[in-house]
Amino acid sequence: FVPDWADPVKAERIRGFGAEVVAVPGSFEKTLAALEAFVAETGALAVHPFDQPETLAGQGTLGREIEEQCPGLDTLLVSVGGGG
Repeated sequence: FVPDWADPVKAERIRGFGAEVVAVPGSFEKTLAALEAFVAETGALAVHPFDQPETLAGQGTLGREIEEQCPGLDTLLVSVGGGG
């Protein structure tokens, strides 16, 4: 579930992982409401984009994983924010 104004590149990346992209017209809040309704109806697992302990824990280990996988790396540029 993405807002209909989501970056097309992001939507295509999601599709590239085999997922169906559901574009919801309107605000981010409407998108979340549509997702929550889908979860209630189907029992699907929803992964909140920023307000979920597991998501935050995963983000917390990213630096360590990069360090382990790219020894000797001296510069890394990353974007910051929740995307909203």
